[in-house]
Amino acid sequence: LFINSFPSIINCFNSYYKISVSLLLVIISILSINYGRINLERRYSSANENKIAYLENIESRINQIGISPDSKITVIPDFTMNGSLYYLNRFGYTIGDTSDINLPKFCSKSDYILILDSVIKPSLIKRFQLKKCNLIFNGFSLYELNTK
Repeated sequence: LFINSFPSIINCFNSYYKISVSLLLVIISILSINYGRINLERRYSSANENKIAYLENIESRINQIGISPDSKITVIPDFTMNGSLYYLNRFGYTIGDTSDINLPKFCSKSDYILILDSVIKPSLIKRFQLKKCNLIFNGFSLYELNTK
């Protein structure tokens, strides 16, 4: 922003305004870089759950069992903004609230469901009639959805 607007600043303003506008643009640029860094850190970290850090090596295990890179995975519960999908290196959905009315809609668009919490696992197995557990990794369970 600053570099592209600098020629206009030089041609349009006197020296006092050039310095003022240039300084303002530099401050805006620095603040926007910092804002982007903070939001990126927030995206992959969570104050509520720190479980997704245990997913760090799961991608190789998923590839070993033959799950296609094009398969979509719904991760439940994940309170981060796509943090678990980053570790999985897959596309899909992250859902924090298991009572969400949109849960069946997201799962109908997914090929697999990854359950991070063993407490809610029995209710999700019953709710979606999950039969085949494809992978158990660090206490997490990956199930194939029967919706397709």
